[in-house]
Amino acid sequence: MARQYNKLTIVGNLGKDPEMRFTSSGTPVTDFTIASHDQYTNAQEEAVKTTTWYKCTAWGRLAEICNQYLHKGDLVLLEGKLSPDSQTGKPRIWTRQDGSPAADYEVTVREIYFLPNPDHSQPS
Repeated sequence: MARQYNKLTIVGNLGKDPEMRFTSSGTPVTDFTIASHDQYTNAQEEAVKTTTWYKCTAWGRLAEICNQYLHKGDLVLLEGKLSPDSQTGKPRIWTRQDGSPAADYEVTVREIYFLPNPDHSQPS
């Protein structure tokens, strides 16, 4: 039987500060969101900017590190596993309050790398 492999690499900015909680057995769990940005030129030669949001979850010691060191706006590279909806095997689909469709991409974080953020100017 062939071995299945699911690995996702994302570079993006944290949308808000991480939130840590604990399971009933005491395992730390930290949730945060990452926004990745893309830009391309469409057929009308117009620049189109898109943002994709990912809901990320880290467990154990990695959860503690994320909670301690990550902050809203930080630029990170993370590696993880895409966690699909258990019933459909696809991203979780839902409807916004305005009636437009939306999807949640949920990621279980395996590794995270802190990147220098060019948007945060350093004092001279």
